[in-house]
Amino acid sequence: MRRVKRQTEANFRETERLRQEMSVLREELTRKQKELDDLDDHIRNLVDQLSSSPPNAT
Repeated sequence: MRRVKRQTEANFRETERLRQEMSVLREELTRKQKELDDLDDHIRNLVDQLSSSPPNAT
């Protein structure tokens, strides 16, 4: 019975550790997604500028 209790406690600690790790990873994923969204906006703006600018006279 003691062994079951120790294993249950160990499982609980591991579950809590994994929850915290998942939370950190979720925050990192959110930051990375925002960076990607910002880059996407920047690229779209550059494409818009290039397509609306007059052709170079060479």
